[in-house]
Amino acid sequence: MRPAIGILQGRLSPPQGSGAQFFPRDWAAEFPLAKEMGFSSITWFLDRTIPGFDPIRDIWLTTGVLAAIDGARRILPIQAIDCSHLYPFFGSGAGETVRAFEPLLPPLAPRLSGAIILPMLLHNAPRTDEEMLQTRRTLERLLAVAEPLGARFALETEMPAAVLAEFVDSFNSPLLGVCYDLGSATTYGLDSPAEILELGSRIFEVHIKDHKRGQVVGTHPSVKLGEGDTDFIGCFKALKTLHYKGGLTMQAWRGSEYLADAGAQLSFINKKLDDVYGH
Repeated sequence: MRPAIGILQGRLSPPQGSGAQFFPRDWAAEFPLAKEMGFSSITWFLDRTIPGFDPIRDIWLTTGVLAAIDGARRILPIQAIDCSHLYPFFGSGAGETVRAFEPLLPPLAPRLSGAIILPMLLHNAPRTDEEMLQTRRTLERLLAVAEPLGARFALETEMPAAVLAEFVDSFNSPLLGVCYDLGSATTYGLDSPAEILELGSRIFEVHIKDHKRGQVVGTHPSVKLGEGDTDFIGCFKALKTLHYKGGLTMQAWRGSEYLADAGAQLSFINKKLDDVYGH
């Protein structure tokens, strides 16, 4: 059975500022639009960059907004929630991350089909032994909160598969896995199909975007699907071998014609999946 394709919040909304990644003001409008376009789910974006707006307090801890979310979920499910790379796991902000997630997880967990994506990228990527130790302690605290709720976490990291697999396995928890980003892996020059097979059932979520090899993540934007170096056929064959049933979330490039861009790139993904899985 081929995996279904979802889309990240903001990709179907008018631009807000200069970035491609944002929490849309009219978030509810994206649910019927995504369904009409042929997407199967939405991945929520926990955006901490909006002045005067707390994405946990003002959304997930607000009764009226939760009721609106439940209404939107009757149109399309929320596959996952992407926490961006602005929740630190080491350093002085790590305790704040735990305190933020403690009230977030109870209302969030029952409303997700998939996992809570924890990006450990750029300045949030642990690079020293001490940062790795602090990250481990933060994750242990988060898992303690998540366990009675059954909430799952998917780590999006810069680690090669062998290192990441060992790190995830060391927690000995079925609630901790991996979010594998096809575009980011391409920039690092990794053999994505082989990495996917090595990570296996640890993969809870997959992000679909395209990059050129050697570009710096966070500095060079992604490119339109099919215009970069990502081996989509190889990656989808690997996922098929694994009988992968998690989410595929399109987190792809967008231009000024953002709806047309989303539609064209959805068609691109469906064509590649057809080539691998059949019609």
